[in-house]
Amino acid sequence: MNAFVTTRRRAWVVMSAVIALVMSAIAFSAQPAHGAIGTGTSSISGRITLPAGVDPATAGLSVGVFEASVDNSSMGGSITPQGDFVVSGLAAGTYKLEFRAWNAPSVLPGWYGGAVDFASAKTVTVTAGQRATGIDATLVAESTIAGTLTGVPAGGANVIAHRADAAGAWSQAAYTHVDADGAFRLAGLRPGTYALQFNTGVFRDVYWKLKADLDSATRIELVSGQAVTGVDVNVSASLSTPALSVSGSRQVGSVVQVAATWQTQPDAVSYQWFANGTAIAGATASTYTPTADRLGTQLSVRVTGTKAGYVPAADTAELGTVSKGLIAPGAPTVTGTTVTGSTLTAVPGVWPTGTVLTYQWYTGNGDIAGATGKTFTLTAAQQGRLLYVLVTGALPGYEPASARSTGIGPSQADGFTAATPTISGTVAVGSTLTATPGTWTAGTALTYQWSASGTAISGATASTFKPTSAQAGKTMSVTVTGKVGGNTRAVRPSSETAKVATAGTPAITGTAAVGSTLTATPGTWTMGTAFSYQWSASGTAISGATASTFALTSAQAGKTITVAVKGTLSGYPTITKTTAATTKVSTTAVPTISGTTTVGSTLTAKTGTWTTGTAFSYQWSASGAAISGATASTFALTSAQVGKQITVTVTGTLSGYTTVSKASVATAKVAAAATPIVSGTATVGSTLTATPGTWTTGTALAYQWNAAGTAISGATASTFTLTNAQVGKQITVTVTGTLAGYPTVSKSSATTLKVAIATTPEPSGRFFVGSTVSVQTGTWTTGTAFSYQWYASGAAISGATKSTFTLTAAQAGKPITVALTGTLSGHPTVTKTSAATPKVTTTTQPVLSGTAKVGSTLTVNPGTWTTGMTFTYTWYASGTEISGATAPTFTLTSAQKGKNIAVLVTGQLSGYATIALGSNSTLAVG
Repeated sequence: MNAFVTTRRRAWVVMSAVIALVMSAIAFSAQPAHGAIGTGTSSISGRITLPAGVDPATAGLSVGVFEASVDNSSMGGSITPQGDFVVSGLAAGTYKLEFRAWNAPSVLPGWYGGAVDFASAKTVTVTAGQRATGIDATLVAESTIAGTLTGVPAGGANVIAHRADAAGAWSQAAYTHVDADGAFRLAGLRPGTYALQFNTGVFRDVYWKLKADLDSATRIELVSGQAVTGVDVNVSASLSTPALSVSGSRQVGSVVQVAATWQTQPDAVSYQWFANGTAIAGATASTYTPTADRLGTQLSVRVTGTKAGYVPAADTAELGTVSKGLIAPGAPTVTGTTVTGSTLTAVPGVWPTGTVLTYQWYTGNGDIAGATGKTFTLTAAQQGRLLYVLVTGALPGYEPASARSTGIGPSQADGFTAATPTISGTVAVGSTLTATPGTWTAGTALTYQWSASGTAISGATASTFKPTSAQAGKTMSVTVTGKVGGNTRAVRPSSETAKVATAGTPAITGTAAVGSTLTATPGTWTMGTAFSYQWSASGTAISGATASTFALTSAQAGKTITVAVKGTLSGYPTITKTTAATTKVSTTAVPTISGTTTVGSTLTAKTGTWTTGTAFSYQWSASGAAISGATASTFALTSAQVGKQITVTVTGTLSGYTTVSKASVATAKVAAAATPIVSGTATVGSTLTATPGTWTTGTALAYQWNAAGTAISGATASTFTLTNAQVGKQITVTVTGTLAGYPTVSKSSATTLKVAIATTPEPSGRFFVGSTVSVQTGTWTTGTAFSYQWYASGAAISGATKSTFTLTAAQAGKPITVALTGTLSGHPTVTKTSAATPKVTTTTQPVLSGTAKVGSTLTVNPGTWTTGMTFTYTWYASGTEISGATAPTFTLTSAQKGKNIAVLVTGQLSGYATIALGSNSTLAVG
């Protein structure tokens, strides 16, 4: 069937597809809509390939041919049921082709060259009379994306699909509005890379998966015909933009802090500070202190909040230009003696690191010319005057700052004695330091000021001082000021001490028991401190015990233990601290467990050797969990412990010693192991069977049969057939179970009775009514006593309990068996039943009739036998078989003259005993 090939304008109508379906095996040419297309001699042909499962014969295929420059079409042609098309009558020119499958809505239209629209379609150029072939097109099946939105407001939500082109640029590819129920489906999607946007107009837009923008959205890669489901989104799960507030000054050296207020509190908040829009490395805290290299830059900070299940939110605060900072000046002081010729020294105090300092000495009359150094030597010109120093600091990025000392003096010409103070004591946090001022001029009033790394400590003005953690890592000094008559005559600083150390109180961890290892924990010391150790027993140093750990031996039993920790660090004092003493060292042992770890077995805890007088308590555990009530030295395992490893913890207590608990090594897992049972009859030829009972799942079982306690060679199966070798012996079976992680357990059965010899009896005799039959017992264990029971067709015959039995009419037609029961002390009582005999036959004595004379005929009447019997006959003359005489009649000849005649009648019937009975004898034949 040929389908319709249209060359009309791009505003397609469905009718063209309908027409295409009804055209049958013809080519159709439309009237040109644009004369320039349909007046030529050229053609374009190719094949349209559809997705698998779509039949081109019924898909309503069409081809649109457009002038590449004017976007129109006007030519017709034909399409075969296989999708091959030809568009003829084309003028020379350049064209673009569009392909559609009108009756297959799941198939997307396409343009030649794999394009999706006119603008991107590949062109086909034909010259006059040219046939352009191989212009093939492959149409793809639509792909879909579906999911459910939650948190949809009353006005609904919009789902927008963006598709990336080859260059990575995004364009909107599909859109759908979603009602409050939240279900959505985007159809008509081509293969490619997609990102989804979810818009409500109420909440911030959400992008898949919980992303804040299109660039960070998780991509969805679609192939032809793919149906992606499960794109489920909570459109309300988007953090709101925070409200930012900034405090502090945007000056070099000043701290600036940002705070964010959130409608929904994030799980985590991150920060990034920027200078002129460039991230400042490492500036990721809520505070930032501008440095000199940021002077004049524009400062901003971005705050980002994240929360599990929510789209992140961020905002940026612009702070403005970073200006110069203000130097925090030090508090200058002057040291030295105010005596002409003495040298005064300026102590500038603490200034920011990197500050460049300059000095100017002056008196009340003004600056002293040329006195711009850190030191100044007094001359006669300063006598009677107070001396000052002005310190000025300069630092890049900061405004300069100046600070002035208090006055010292007045300067005098006379002598004055002032000593340099010294400091004694351990330079450590919590220790007391003492200032010794030395010798000063009599009458001098002394005051003290303690400093840490050059900075005066507020309130530290006594002759002693106890450093706190605030001074840790700093050097200590003390400045002694001497005044006479209210005037400062000298200021003398001490030398700097070593840095103030932090020295913790050491402690000992571990159990004070022989074999245990004690550990010295030094406590908190100044970082970088190196430690050495000395362990002591009852105050005596233990030779060689200089590590941070010490394993106690029997030499320390009954003694208390201490350790001295010595800390050393360059620039700090060496300090030794000794721990408190432990309790006395006890002798302990790891307990052991004896017994088999099987249900029903009793385990016993063995304590081992402990310090004499130790009292013990016990706690049994299964796989680490204490067993309630199991606090004795023994424990009987139950099914509750199956599969678990058992330990016992022994706790020893003794006055003056540490209470010590020791746990045993874990046992193998507790196994379930049953006592096997032997079934079967203990007689030669019988098979005994071992039933092992319930064992732990996965246990591999092995068997060993024993006779009178001795293993039977080769008898290692779960069954065993008794032989004569076991006669008179009792039988047991030992079952051994093995399973990785569990103990190997052997369990033996109870003994059987002695093995007996017992054979099957056999009835003997002729089995017809009136006959007496007997039983042959066979071989049994010597001394066996027998009892009997005869059966007819399996039913016991009342009273038939002897070794012989006379058959009656009641047994006629029935097979006979006999049960023989043997009893013997110490042996099993065994009953053996014979095989069934043939059925019992009914018979009568055959009777001869006729005259015993030569020439006469004798006749035998067999009488009444079981119905259905067939007979054979054998005639005898005085006991000798007469050859050929096998009929029920016989005519006497001279050969029988003088002899007695009889006949043997034999009756036969299937299932019955064959019986032969002789007739009465005649008189001698005359």
